[in-house]
Amino acid sequence: MLKKVLFVVISIFPITSTIFANINHTVEFYSSDISFSTREEYDIISLEKCGLMEENFGKPMLPVKFVQLIIPRQHTVSDINFTSLVYDTLSGNYIIYPIQLPVIDSDEAISYEWTEPDSFTYNSNEHWPGILAKVMHEGYLGANKIVTLAIYPFTIYSC
Repeated sequence: MLKKVLFVVISIFPITSTIFANINHTVEFYSSDISFSTREEYDIISLEKCGLMEENFGKPMLPVKFVQLIIPRQHTVSDINFTSLVYDTLSGNYIIYPIQLPVIDSDEAISYEWTEPDSFTYNSNEHWPGILAKVMHEGYLGANKIVTLAIYPFTIYSC
């Protein structure tokens, strides 16, 4: 099964993203907001006011913060820049629970089919997810253009 031990790195406050040099937004994460649980032999790391990754089945399930911003209608997001980052390595070794494939039955109830950890990711020397943020969606709400960003405060790497 999974034999590689993973460390977790957290980006702690402040994280400021600049979108096309016009919009600044600050997201702060505090180590006091981190909680740990286990499911089977895997570790789950949660962060207050964050969800958990739900895409990329079999990859490590880490916290993600979704941020929605109003941007000018004629603009698109071309880059996300961080002006201040502070990293802190969490003590301990972790085997992070893999993202599971949801299954919807005929009653529209959601259950999860066991998805094995992605061996390439779990055995890789590369950091995962490998990015701090990405644009998830751009759309409109009435006359406003809304962009949804996913902010990834944790990165795992092999020890």
